[in-house]
Amino acid sequence: PVDGAEYPGLREKPGVVLKHMTGGRLCGGTAGINVIKDTQKTFKDYFLRSDTTQTYMKKRRHFIPLCDALLPNAPIYDILAVFRVRSLDLLHVIDDLMAKEKHYTSFLHFLNEFESINFPDIKHEAQGIHLEMKQKEEQSIKEFYVEYLEVLEILDWRVDDYTTPFVNKQRDDRVKEALALRYWAPGTKTLRAVVDHASQYEMDLRVATPKRRVSSVVVQNPAPRVASVSPIHHQRGVSAASFQPGQGRGRGRASLSAHVGLSQQQQQPRQYSNSYQRPEGRGARLRQQPSAPYNPAFSRSSSNQSAALKCHVAYRHTDRRAKARDWNEKMIKFGLSGCFGCLRRDHRFEWDFKICKGNCVFCGKDFRQSHSHASLD
Repeated sequence: PVDGAEYPGLREKPGVVLKHMTGGRLCGGTAGINVIKDTQKTFKDYFLRSDTTQTYMKKRRHFIPLCDALLPNAPIYDILAVFRVRSLDLLHVIDDLMAKEKHYTSFLHFLNEFESINFPDIKHEAQGIHLEMKQKEEQSIKEFYVEYLEVLEILDWRVDDYTTPFVNKQRDDRVKEALALRYWAPGTKTLRAVVDHASQYEMDLRVATPKRRVSSVVVQNPAPRVASVSPIHHQRGVSAASFQPGQGRGRGRASLSAHVGLSQQQQQPRQYSNSYQRPEGRGARLRQQPSAPYNPAFSRSSSNQSAALKCHVAYRHTDRRAKARDWNEKMIKFGLSGCFGCLRRDHRFEWDFKICKGNCVFCGKDFRQSHSHASLD
């Protein structure tokens, strides 16, 4: 044997003198003792007689990178042993090929002859794949490069002659433009160099424009629709919050518009305004502020209305003035809007009941009879 000679490996070794084993069953050689044991858990695919060309190419695409990673410097005989164990269904073809000694210069050379016998149309299939293949949405450039390289090896094409088709098959137009504008010195534009630069561009773009996750906005605590209550204006500066039955009689009447819109998630206490004016001396009549308009949009379910009407029985025979504000709180609680004197939603509540119809929920008197019902103020 020549000094410095090496056994054939996974791929061709240009410029290297090769030596061969003889007498063994694996193209004249024998595999290492532990090579099968060390790789049996890593190689999962089995090559079957029922495999189509597409199925075989997919398994081949997994097998070659694993050999690159686990057996990069192993002699061809170790790789042949692993391949034979994974192709027991095809021994009628493999054993005839492995009977040849001092013939194969690499495992890929052996694989090309195996494919020409078992899959004679593989080159036509690979040509169709090469025309249609393109980088997938979630596929990196290096992952696409491995897939692209496998197709070129099946077609036995010179890799560096197909750098331009590789660039055109990239998903991101910005990467294509960056590679097209880059200056390549003569003899430096190889497929491997293009892949390295494209991967760097891809990484820079991901850092500059991180992927945004778009999700639906879910409002956990939406802003509640708070009761809109106009201020109560009365004599002598008595605020609405400190109102007691019997105060302010006979010196001006106020209007309370209770338009209630209460959120189902959150209830807010009633809010009253303490803003009032004293334009002219003590005892002057205060200017009445406009009431908030009635909003019919705040409609509530019939179940809440029914519950509010049931409470009417407990309030009919009680003091109407002392329970008026408590009844207003019940209206807020049940989400009702409108007048809480006659339980109608077509008008605002007025303390003198001048536009109410029907009977009072507190004392049962008929509002329609003239002077039959006194004012609550």
